[in-house]
Amino acid sequence: MTLHFDPAARFPANAVSPEAITPVVAGVSFALILLAVLGWRFDIAAKVRLRRDRRRLRELADVALEGLLICQGDKIVTANTSVERLSGYEPGLLSGSFVSSLLPGLDVASLPEREEREVQLIDATGQPVPVRVLRQEVALGHKIQTVIAVRDQRERLRTEAQIRTLAFSDALTGLPNRTRFFDLLAVHAASRRERDQAFAVLMLDLDRFKLVNDTLGHPAGDLILAMVADRLSTTLREGDVVARLGGDEFAVLQLAAGDPEAAAALATRIVTTIEASPFMLDGQSIYLGASVGIAIAPNDGDDPAELMRNADLALYAAKADGKGVWRRYDVSLDDKVQERRTLEAGLRRALIEGQLELHYQPLMDARSGQITSAEALVRWNHPERGMIPPIEFIGLAEETGLILPLGDWVLRTACREAATWPKHISVAVNLSPVQFRERSLVANVSAALTAAKLPSERLELEITEGVLLTDEERTLATLTKLKACGVRISMDDFGTGYSSLSYLRKFPFDKIKIDQSFVRQIPQDPDSAAIVRAIITMGTCLGMSTTVEGVETLEQFDFSVAEGCDTIQGYHISRPLEPTALAAMLEAEAGNIGLVLAMPQQVPSGFADRAKALGHLV
Repeated sequence: MTLHFDPAARFPANAVSPEAITPVVAGVSFALILLAVLGWRFDIAAKVRLRRDRRRLRELADVALEGLLICQGDKIVTANTSVERLSGYEPGLLSGSFVSSLLPGLDVASLPEREEREVQLIDATGQPVPVRVLRQEVALGHKIQTVIAVRDQRERLRTEAQIRTLAFSDALTGLPNRTRFFDLLAVHAASRRERDQAFAVLMLDLDRFKLVNDTLGHPAGDLILAMVADRLSTTLREGDVVARLGGDEFAVLQLAAGDPEAAAALATRIVTTIEASPFMLDGQSIYLGASVGIAIAPNDGDDPAELMRNADLALYAAKADGKGVWRRYDVSLDDKVQERRTLEAGLRRALIEGQLELHYQPLMDARSGQITSAEALVRWNHPERGMIPPIEFIGLAEETGLILPLGDWVLRTACREAATWPKHISVAVNLSPVQFRERSLVANVSAALTAAKLPSERLELEITEGVLLTDEERTLATLTKLKACGVRISMDDFGTGYSSLSYLRKFPFDKIKIDQSFVRQIPQDPDSAAIVRAIITMGTCLGMSTTVEGVETLEQFDFSVAEGCDTIQGYHISRPLEPTALAAMLEAEAGNIGLVLAMPQQVPSGFADRAKALGHLV
């Protein structure tokens, strides 16, 4: 269609003239242009503000240690440095990508706000990274955007794994520890009930291991324990479990132990493996043994705690039978444990109720024939069982810690009773290794002497060689302090322990007591006679007196006197006496009445003959 101007055509008289409408159109056009410019300016300002807000948000996000993603729906608008570093992407590359590709399996829309979820982040190399995410809606400019916090979980998981390892593994050997072993035992006990499949629990303890710790130190002992763990692992079948319960105690869970012979065979292998060859440590051969206790489910128990207890009872029986053997649990062992518990409870009551008493075994001067001292020996006067010898309860006292109050009672009582004797008679008191390790020992000795008003030179403390093996520096300091108090120190049972001659040079001993195991064979056995003779000679050269213990015959007495020992102790002189009987003996000797006349029931005829021959007593 073509438009042509027709000059003959005229606008109606009432039409608006062009001159009138032109300014209106121009004004409207200008207003529209102005509105367009203003709208454009507002749009630019909004976009600048949005970019500024995003930049500020990213700057704030970059400060955060956690990774932050700013998203619109599934699309990532921007990401902070932390999440870029976590995912391995170059800066800016995550912008425009999708959340579902970075965090597969995460539905952002369905994730509740402020609720953490653990998911896998796929990094730039395609490897999964464990993370924890948290979603929050944030108003950004005129839009609502989603901020996803991403927290790296690798360090936490590593720490938790280490904690689990420490909680359930033995740090020294890498074996399962007691807690882990009990858990495994509980699992198999439950499954056994379902499948009716027997299994065995073996508890084992190393023989002579304490000697390693005492002589070579705990670091050496730790190395030996690691070697033991390796050997034990080689004795097991696949699926069996060995654990270290603590100290030198190990346990084995033997699965599918269908008959007792299988458990017995494993116990035999364990004993043989430990004893077969020495453990080499810095070129030194260390010989150990193993004792094993066995409990088989369900015959010996069906509960994990019961099985471990019964296997432990069997282990106790194996050690009591000479060590280096294995024993299976038997119901009779319960009676022995109950007896032991009863004995322990009774010993605690004995300390409180005054059922303990001291007997004294005299020591005679080999030259003059006179009594010069007496050794205090504790006895338990049980209200039902009568007199109980120390061999039945001293070991129990050491295991339970009762040896400390018991030893303190013996020390104080001996000092108090010795104070009533003639002034030239001294008293000897045995100190257990547990007592000797107490830092209050010197103070306790001083307090006992002060309370009894007994001169310190009349107290003799007897220690065994085993005391000297641990912490020589501290042992020397303790002995030196005791010597400074004025008491005398003797080495008891010399020759039965480690008998290092360096101990006699290092430590301030006044006396050596020759153990009766050598005396029993003299004078018939030339080797025993040579040993006793050598110890007496050595003591004389070192300026130490010597006591021969366990003299029971006239021949032993004659030999000891002839070889030059200083004092003699044993049944040939006198059995241990009650305080009143000892007092009567000392009174008789002091009054020159004679031991034979005063104590005919207590003094052996051999001693009487010898005393008469010496002409000192009768």
